[in-house]
Amino acid sequence: MSKSQDPNKVSLGEVFALITSNKALFWVVVLVTGLIIAVLCGIAYHNQQKTIKKHELLKDNGVLILATSYREHCGKNAKRFYRFDVNGKSYIKSVGMFCGKPLGDTVEVYYLKDKPHINLFKTQLQRGVPSHWHSVFMIIVCTCLLLFLTVYKIIHSYLVAKKHSQNELKLRKNNDQFIPPKTL
Repeated sequence: MSKSQDPNKVSLGEVFALITSNKALFWVVVLVTGLIIAVLCGIAYHNQQKTIKKHELLKDNGVLILATSYREHCGKNAKRFYRFDVNGKSYIKSVGMFCGKPLGDTVEVYYLKDKPHINLFKTQLQRGVPSHWHSVFMIIVCTCLLLFLTVYKIIHSYLVAKKHSQNELKLRKNNDQFIPPKTL
């Protein structure tokens, strides 16, 4: 059998035709997509609100301290690690950067007096909270792509099985050995 007449070949158009011709299937796909997007956007919104609250707390009640670099990892994901001590306990913060500066440099870190594990570099605090629209956009794009691929694969398998059974029936008829499909 030549490649152009492969019975298992299903075009993208056939998949879309099945989805759009079957209204129930179309609405299930739309509703599932909407539900997934709503849940993921809700999670992103919650995380955004926590970040905003953290920034506000550090701006209003943050204590400034100097953190000293003590270690770095160079390579693809270069990081420099800074340490600062509060009440006899060491806290470590890392930042992605280029290697080359000598260890021992200092940066300013804001932390909460009662919760020193909540901290930000001064530059992070000055930059403010990043926009959540980028994460929402990525959620929508990734959800739509993932759901499309899943639905496409399911419908593709269904159409291949349908074509395969039709081709089997045609072969049996052509050979005058028509055997009806088994029923349960």
